[in-house]
Amino acid sequence: MTLELNQSARTVVFQRRVKSLTHEMAQALYRSSRSPLINNGDFALGFLDARGRMLEQDEHLPLMAFSLYPGCGYLMDFFEGDVHDGDVFIHNDVWCANLQHADVGFYKPVFAGGELVAWTACRGHWADIGGAVKGTCNPEAVEVHQEALRIPPVKLWEKGRLRRDVWELIFANVRLREIVEADAQAQLGSCAVGERRLRALMEAEGADAFAANVERLYDMTERRVRAEIAALPDGEYFGESTIYQDEPGNPSTSRIAVKVTIRGDSIGFDFSGTDPQTPTFTNASLTSTTAATLTTLLYLLSPEVLHNHGLVRSVDIHAPEGSILNACYPAATFMGNKLCQHTGEAIMLALREALPERVTAPWGRRLSYRMTGKDPRNGRGFHDIFFLTYEGGGATHGVDGYNQPGLMGGGNVLAQDYETFEVQNPVQLIEHEYVTDSAGPGRWRGGLGTRTRVRYYGEETGGSTHGDGTMEPSPGVLGGGAGSLNSVEFRFPGGARRNAHAMEIIPDIPPGTVSVHHGGGGGGYGPPEERDLKRVDEDLRNGFISAKAAVEVYGAVLTPAGSAVDFEASRKRRKNTPGSLSG
Repeated sequence: MTLELNQSARTVVFQRRVKSLTHEMAQALYRSSRSPLINNGDFALGFLDARGRMLEQDEHLPLMAFSLYPGCGYLMDFFEGDVHDGDVFIHNDVWCANLQHADVGFYKPVFAGGELVAWTACRGHWADIGGAVKGTCNPEAVEVHQEALRIPPVKLWEKGRLRRDVWELIFANVRLREIVEADAQAQLGSCAVGERRLRALMEAEGADAFAANVERLYDMTERRVRAEIAALPDGEYFGESTIYQDEPGNPSTSRIAVKVTIRGDSIGFDFSGTDPQTPTFTNASLTSTTAATLTTLLYLLSPEVLHNHGLVRSVDIHAPEGSILNACYPAATFMGNKLCQHTGEAIMLALREALPERVTAPWGRRLSYRMTGKDPRNGRGFHDIFFLTYEGGGATHGVDGYNQPGLMGGGNVLAQDYETFEVQNPVQLIEHEYVTDSAGPGRWRGGLGTRTRVRYYGEETGGSTHGDGTMEPSPGVLGGGAGSLNSVEFRFPGGARRNAHAMEIIPDIPPGTVSVHHGGGGGGYGPPEERDLKRVDEDLRNGFISAKAAVEVYGAVLTPAGSAVDFEASRKRRKNTPGSLSG
């Protein structure tokens, strides 16, 4: 028993050491990348073992992190017997186990004693990777060739030498080359940092001890995950989420359906009832769906569960080929990563009765907006995604939803620093505020929505939207209310105004234009009239809810000035209201 405990302790220390190396890789990438995308955290990186299995990762974008191991497995099969020390591989093709064509992955094998012992990997969102639209987001795409340059697994470095022919082939198809090429070099650098640090750890540990620790780590994680799943109630549970495709002149809906099966210490997610792939860019790759499902599962398990190959041993995920969650070639798939929100929502709604204290209400659905053009200050191209406009998170038992957390399943990207945002782009940020009454009401309310106003002075500026939440808000659960809607409005210099659809190209944005973005709030959890009156009072004083909502939605009585809750009168009112609890 003592020996077993000592081995477990050593394995935990080993895991912490490897985890620290991923943090070092991430810091190197942060400090050397160029674009506002990657240096705001739109990336993931980490280590795979010699068989391409998930060893450890830094999850700035969890969705990307859980795409690293499928991508590594694919390229190992593709280059079987042709992997050498000094090689570096690149690929972005969604049919080669990738997420989205703009999410470009680098993989570097790590050798010790002449043997392949591990891989370092880094995937980052490039500001452009070809296609019909600058910035690669093309809401009008009906096939992949209108979206991006497809890069199947290819050697970028071969035995320590850069293959400049491949490098030039790729970057000849990339707009904003100055920005994107710098990001690519930063990704290569982060992989090199990881390789050096992992080799040093391996020399300190010894190759045999390193390999033994890896297997013990997987076994330890698997035992923990199986124990967590075994504690969940057995059964089959069904959930759905609707995608509202708000296109100019052609609005439509698609449905994601999931059956969650819990049997003993295993769990399965079957999306067989999901609608077929669409003729638009609202489709996901299987890798994106798998990553979204794993990320959602982790919301339901203990935060102490480690994220490595042991996690996936007890999980089965099925999305039928040809469905919106596993689209076939030549489907356009740029919107696929945003479907992580709907995938997570369907799973949470399926389990809301079985696991009421673990699920979250639906988060504010993401409406992404990106702009691109030429900066008159330096004559260079620019491109950015408005991370500032993130929506509110969904509430859960005992906790209000996060304000502005990012995508459910794809979050952790930083909300931009205001001054950096203005330095990197020819814009002026006028306003960035939370919005009163935007959160879905509930015993625990959703996260607040936002309002962001931006003035443009760039040249040749264009924009595009991709997302959801403009037609229907995110609903609440177990009696909670819905959040608010998303919107993007353009106010042009001549006085004209235009509301953008959720999937639309805005080709010409003249200097002096102001865009107004409303990011919706997250869904509420539980009946609003059961909310603690102290929290209602705090929300009222902070401007998070209006006096009208405090009275009509939360059942409060206000003081004569209307600026605070009258607690005694409110308790009496709630007590005398049928179907509600006293506060």
